[in-house]
Amino acid sequence: MVATQEIKETVEKHDRVWSRIYAPLRRTLAGTWVKAVGGDKFQLTLDAYGGFHLRCFDTNTDEKGRYTIVGERGSHFIALYSNDGAIQLLRIEDVDALRLRLADDKQNTVIDLARRPVPA
Repeated sequence: MVATQEIKETVEKHDRVWSRIYAPLRRTLAGTWVKAVGGDKFQLTLDAYGGFHLRCFDTNTDEKGRYTIVGERGSHFIALYSNDGAIQLLRIEDVDALRLRLADDKQNTVIDLARRPVPA
């Protein structure tokens, strides 16, 4: 049987990491990001609650699902879980209010995205 104290410490550790790193990162990522230069043209929308919508205009791909932020080996990743069961892992290389750079290590590519302005 697992001790109550161990569970309490695990929950507290998770809450500290969530409030310091993952919640602010989700808020920063929330919005619509577009890629229009080089390769496939697509739009990635992330919400602050863990939902995503990916639309690729060149290949007519339209995927929806859930995402989570994962910290591993000093890097942070976005794990996209499509409703059809597919999982895509993208490393966050850089993010600020207007730019997002993701790396797909599996395909050895870097994706530069820009935040789509919110209509007035």
